Amino acid sequence: MPVFGHQADASRTKEQTRNVPVQFVLLSVLTDAEVGRQVGYAGTLLGQNDAVRQRVAARIEADRKTLSDHVVSLSKEYEAPCPSGSGHPFAGVRGAS
Repeated sequence: MPVFGHQADASRTKEQTRNVPVQFVLLSVLTDAEVGRQVGYAGTLLGQNDAVRQRVAARIEADRKTLSDHVVSLSKEYEAPCPSGSGHPFAGVRGAS
């Protein structure tokens, strides 16, 4: 799963700092990346007894399904800005004569 992470610090004075973690992932693996983040946060809870583990796992799976459905709906609405002709800018034309 390709992931690009970046963290920045912005400050006006020595007493005031802001940490802004940023992570970029491909849209196709967004749901997996989010599940991985949630499992990381819920790691201790997932090691608890069966009732707690099942409840947390069910919540994470429901969140994954909701996010996946949302990503699919956004993808269906997206219209690529590429021209419909045989050539695409910056990509060249394969097999052109």
